[in-house]
Amino acid sequence: MRTSPRAERPLEHLAAWLNLAPLPVVQVFHGMGAARVVMAGVQLGLFERLADGAKTSAELARPDALEEHAVELILRALEEQGVVRADDVGRFTLRPRAAKWLSPRSPDYVGDFLAFNQAQWDWWGQLHAATKKSAPAFDLHQWAPDDVRWVRYVKAMHQLARFCADEVAAKVRVPQGARRLLDVAGSHGAFSVALRRRHPALSATILELPGAAQVASRLFAADGLTWVEGDALAQPLPACDVALCFQLTGHLDDAQRRTLFTALFAALANGGRVAVLDHYTPDTGRSDGSALVALNYFLVSRTPRLRVGQVREELGAAGFVHLRTHRVLRSLGQTLLVATKPG
Repeated sequence: MRTSPRAERPLEHLAAWLNLAPLPVVQVFHGMGAARVVMAGVQLGLFERLADGAKTSAELARPDALEEHAVELILRALEEQGVVRADDVGRFTLRPRAAKWLSPRSPDYVGDFLAFNQAQWDWWGQLHAATKKSAPAFDLHQWAPDDVRWVRYVKAMHQLARFCADEVAAKVRVPQGARRLLDVAGSHGAFSVALRRRHPALSATILELPGAAQVASRLFAADGLTWVEGDALAQPLPACDVALCFQLTGHLDDAQRRTLFTALFAALANGGRVAVLDHYTPDTGRSDGSALVALNYFLVSRTPRLRVGQVREELGAAGFVHLRTHRVLRSLGQTLLVATKPG
């Protein structure tokens, strides 16, 4: 049985615990390498081939004429991370816990999201430059409609949404008799689909930027869903009984959010409900892992870090009442706010 690195190198771990070894070197070098080898496993198709069964590095390298030694080194690095295991004759297999997420045959596959991290890697590589006041945002919302990155983006967001869509739908109370669902920046439509499973009378209009709308309507077309190309900040919103606004507010500045919430209030019928989902910092000020997410939003859109209470206040100022806050367990630290238009 393979022992853990801690058991194999007790003196090194003792030195780290005593702060005798330079932990920042470990954080930077190993963190960078750990991310890249997992991304490489997706990009090179290694996980897809391992889903068929145990293979040697030579067998994995052969279909694409890869350098066998390089593949072997990637696999050994993945082995140290607990992603794969090797037997005594050098055949590698995906560990079951990793296969759940990395095998394309798994319903929980997240390879498209990991592939999209190539774009995010480029943003993080410019972090030092982004701190300058004159630096531009790496705004994906400005991509041309035919930019090939929209395909990766929409697929990536869909893969994450699958895990929490049903949980979110259960927390959004739909008014009796509601027929019109508006999904602002709804892209792939996964949340609309989940809500329609619970409320089949709803028809959903998904308002999205042209690049995302064109990709999503082609990949995820479904009965009851209609994609409309547009910008929620630049046009009146369609009339609705329920409105979803997910993973958008973090990209907006204070004035833009006020504009959006006012527009949502105007579009909703009296008694209608709005649901807002995003990564917000807890009002307690305690760290919950959201700082890196907030920094990612800054890189993409140069927007400030948002607290739950601030967004609640802005919804209240727009006229919404009966605000409820929900944590969503399967959405990687996001918070759901649900509010009602009086009447």
